[in-house]
Amino acid sequence: MLAVQFLAVYNAAEIKSGNIDEYRIRISDPGERAVEQTLALLGTTTRFSLFYDNEMATVLVVPVENISFMIK
Repeated sequence: MLAVQFLAVYNAAEIKSGNIDEYRIRISDPGERAVEQTLALLGTTTRFSLFYDNEMATVLVVPVENISFMIK
């Protein structure tokens, strides 16, 4: 459990410092957001992908079936 916590804290610090791997993604059902965005990938599950928008300082949770493409 301590290793997971350490990794999460480390990843958060890296993202906040701007030292991140960004992906260009297209969301098929974006709601109020732009259709294509450049976001940092936080992680994925079998049903969702979690992204961080460094510009807006927000986390975006997207169902995997709503991701049209993702390019690094």
